[in-house]
Amino acid sequence: MKRLFLIRHAKSSWKHRGLRDHDRPLNGRGRGQLELMRDVVQAQGALDGPVFCSTARRARLTVEGLLAGAVQPRVEFDSRLYTFDYRDLLDWLGQRDEDRITLVGHNPAFEDLVDHLLPDAPGHLPTCAFVHLELPADNWNDGDKKPGRLLCFTTPKDLLGKCRNQVILS
Repeated sequence: MKRLFLIRHAKSSWKHRGLRDHDRPLNGRGRGQLELMRDVVQAQGALDGPVFCSTARRARLTVEGLLAGAVQPRVEFDSRLYTFDYRDLLDWLGQRDEDRITLVGHNPAFEDLVDHLLPDAPGHLPTCAFVHLELPADNWNDGDKKPGRLLCFTTPKDLLGKCRNQVILS
């Protein structure tokens, strides 16, 4: 079995129009999303193995924000993960031998990858969405031959609703 954790980068800023897409930072909402998602990502074990991240600034800042207070995993930044095409991700995964991988990157590549691997994909992956998949395969090249299983799908909006309910109920 293979375990794949996908974390879409947190909400980025469009404030500085002169910046290249690759250089855009997170905005305040994005930093807040990381606060909400940190415990879920850590509890699911996404940071217990190797973490591979797009070289885009917003993705790097997402990893840094999620790692606050965690045991520091091996994090590698790879320019090939700055992609918007899921087939690039499938090719990249096909070159790996780890049993569990965490990717931090971008849509539409992540959304399309999940659609490709799951029979009943959750649909849209908003910023800072977290997906935990299990794939019935011995190697990553076979990961898309049998349907995977969704173990967790969480968004900041899901957690924000729970936090609000906790405040109301207490």
